[in-house]
Amino acid sequence: MTCYFLSWNVRGLGKMEKVRGVSRTIKSSKARVTFLQEPKLSVVKPRMIERLRNRMFGEAAVIPSEGASCGLISMWDTNFFALEKKTELRKCLVLVGSLTQWKIKVGLINVYAPNIQSERKEFFDRLAESIESLGLPILIGGDFNTVKVEGEKVEWSPIRAR
Repeated sequence: MTCYFLSWNVRGLGKMEKVRGVSRTIKSSKARVTFLQEPKLSVVKPRMIERLRNRMFGEAAVIPSEGASCGLISMWDTNFFALEKKTELRKCLVLVGSLTQWKIKVGLINVYAPNIQSERKEFFDRLAESIESLGLPILIGGDFNTVKVEGEKVEWSPIRAR
């Protein structure tokens, strides 16, 4: 069996056509674990999670958005990953469990890092401490809102995205 993970900043799930498009992409990716960032929803309705899950994922965990940004949705196939513990940190969702086929205990971490420069050091220090305290192999995905070199930064524009 091949292992598939998908991590995607969806930049909002407020419109049904966007939810349908994200759902189709998740289904066609054949991902067994999916991390979504920035749904921009302070309340994530169970019906929306059901549509996103496509009957492919047995479980989901959600951290609602804070205002107009942030938020995390993690979904997984329970035949692939068996959840033992879920921890919600600010802008971070940590799942601990086993990859069932290989009987390997792992941590899966979905991240939406602060986009405010002054908050990043504390966030990354806390994330590093969390990873170290788990003492497990880790798969981490998300939107880290940072670049190694300023020249790599690309400003997103709805006009350019069309």
